Amino acid sequence: MTARVASQTVAGNLGSGCVLRLHGCPCGFYGDPQKECTCSPSMVARYQRRISGPLLDRMDLFVEVPRVEYEKLMDNSSAEESAQTRQRLLQLPEKVAMAI
Repeated sequence: MTARVASQTVAGNLGSGCVLRLHGCPCGFYGDPQKECTCSPSMVARYQRRISGPLLDRMDLFVEVPRVEYEKLMDNSSAEESAQTRQRLLQLPEKVAMAI
């Protein structure tokens, strides 16, 4: 699996899986604390119904990710080294197996 945030890419062998990224509405600001959604309630409902039931049934985890300010995202003062990130990612399958 490869995850990309801004210009950073992290890769690890996590087995098979699928990651979906969805907005809550057509304008993309549904639930955003800083910018108001311009969609009507019917537009939001219609947009959210477009995701098929069988696809949603196969989802194991739903995570809402709030907006992160650009300056905070690009701040490297508390960033860990790539080797440390790699070690944490390589340990994930073990931790998941122990949790189950």
